[in-house]
Amino acid sequence: MNIKKHIDVKNWPKNEYPLEDLIINYVDECLEAGGLFIHQAYCGPIDFLSNPHAIGLTQEQLEKVGVQLLKIYYYKSEHWYFKCHLTVGFRGTRAEALGYMEKIKDIPDITAFNGRSDFFRNGGEIAIAFDLSANR
Repeated sequence: MNIKKHIDVKNWPKNEYPLEDLIINYVDECLEAGGLFIHQAYCGPIDFLSNPHAIGLTQEQLEKVGVQLLKIYYYKSEHWYFKCHLTVGFRGTRAEALGYMEKIKDIPDITAFNGRSDFFRNGGEIAIAFDLSANR
């Protein structure tokens, strides 16, 4: 098992994949075609605004196991401890992922995640760092 050491989230390396090998291996072995990949990072997550290259690294890493990146959500906050994010992917081709996004487009988007935090209850605002629908 290759658990990465803590990396400064403000300066994510240009060649370091964001997701642990353990997670990718599990997805590869267990996620069925058409399944959703959902990963919440709440302990030292990447600041995607300061590190937009990490979005491409996340896409590349997920695509290696047949998962298309759908969205990356994050909480807007000045405080590092609220910089959690939620990554959502779809196991299938890009065309299938876009079809899935089209199918769910009328369903309201999420307004909160990270149930362990009071931040969303106290007016925390969610933003989207990546949206496949907007990046066709």
